[in-house]
Amino acid sequence: MNYKLLSLAVLALLSVTSSLGLTQPQGVYCTDIVGNKLSVEVNPPTGTANVTATVFGAKVDCPNEHYSYNSSDQHVNLPSDPSDCLNKAMQQYQVCPCPPTVVYEPTSNQLTVEGTKMGSITLKSCPSLEVD
Repeated sequence: MNYKLLSLAVLALLSVTSSLGLTQPQGVYCTDIVGNKLSVEVNPPTGTANVTATVFGAKVDCPNEHYSYNSSDQHVNLPSDPSDCLNKAMQQYQVCPCPPTVVYEPTSNQLTVEGTKMGSITLKSCPSLEVD
């Protein structure tokens, strides 16, 4: 009987661990860069991400950005189309490379945007997508 209980506990722990998104990005990630807020909601089942930001008081909203995740190098690959919402917004605010290089860090469950004019930008897991 104790073995059954122990087995159930181990299965529950494995289930919780996998639901934390530790094998691929999942959920909401955010950061604040000198009052400019960035939030990304990653949805693996649909292969889309909702990107919301405030840039110098202006709101940027790019819903349903398609992405693919490469588990071998942990890169989140975004569209390279210049007319894509995120790429257009990044060009407008002169913060390319467009698309940005985004890497998922499973051990800390965070995203890092590499190669920006400000260096690497880390987005940590956060509870909601709301951006003021």
